Amino acid sequence: MKKIKISRVSSEEYPNGRWDKFTLKPVEELIDPMTNLFRDLGFSEDVLNDLDVFYPRLGGFNAFHSKNIKAYLIGYEDDLELIFDTSLPREEINKVVEKYFEFPY
Repeated sequence: MKKIKISRVSSEEYPNGRWDKFTLKPVEELIDPMTNLFRDLGFSEDVLNDLDVFYPRLGGFNAFHSKNIKAYLIGYEDDLELIFDTSLPREEINKVVEKYFEFPY
């Protein structure tokens, strides 16, 4: 399966945590890798089911929570931003993201 390319990546640290931001193009093929990514990061089945509902409503803002991560999906007309608010090591997050998405570098 071809990975969906991330168009931009950024990260901002704050005391005891960090925001990792990934910008993607909202394509139809996005829901399966996004669901798998959230599953691998420990999000509940309820959250995974909500991802299916969120996708058709791009243009909005949704927040999801797991034990170690808060995730924000912000839909714009041409982009989808996925933001993780976490204290987990950046390498751990990137390793899981890289399983399903292609980094721009």
